[in-house]
Amino acid sequence: MATSDNLPILVTGAGRRVGLHLANRLLDDGHAVIAHYHRPNASLEALAARGAITIQAAFDRTDGVLGLVEAVRAGTPALRAIVHNASAFTPTPPNPAPPLRCSRPSARSICSHPI
Repeated sequence: MATSDNLPILVTGAGRRVGLHLANRLLDDGHAVIAHYHRPNASLEALAARGAITIQAAFDRTDGVLGLVEAVRAGTPALRAIVHNASAFTPTPPNPAPPLRCSRPSARSICSHPI
């Protein structure tokens, strides 16, 4: 029977930045890690070489999310924890729309974009 001590921790968004750091630290501490990613890169190869199970899935599609669930279920009877770090990064446009100006601060404020 699996105990929580030897069950893997699923880290979503483990291909870059914070998720990659978390997955590496968990491996450093001796935890089993399942590392979800969206796009392959060299960092994921390094995680796999350290013993992490890597699973590609696109969270912007239902079949991608369900595919991750199926892959996790096929590989382990349970999880110790889930660190949901996956995100969609959209850069701020160079000329963002100006903030709305409201005529009075109330639930019935009349707001408009400045001209």
